[in-house]
Amino acid sequence: MSKALRIGYNKIGFIIVSNDFRDNFDDFVNSITWDTDIKRFILLTSEALLYLLSFKTKNRLSLGTVIESLISFGNPITAKKIIDKFDDV
Repeated sequence: MSKALRIGYNKIGFIIVSNDFRDNFDDFVNSITWDTDIKRFILLTSEALLYLLSFKTKNRLSLGTVIESLISFGNPITAKKIIDKFDDV
């Protein structure tokens, strides 16, 4: 049993931010989620992060809304996905 589980964390996720993802990394993400305690893995481009922060501030989006949206997108999350989701909010 991992230390995180012993202290009460039963769902662990990571967001990896990079300028670009040249591959969709599905095999890598699947391997991590099957072989470790990490249950969620999100690949987010740095441009998408900037747009997300802008829309969060401009539209006063709740943290819950942001997290739900990130979870609903497929990997990698690009600026286009963020713009398509929040531009009309």
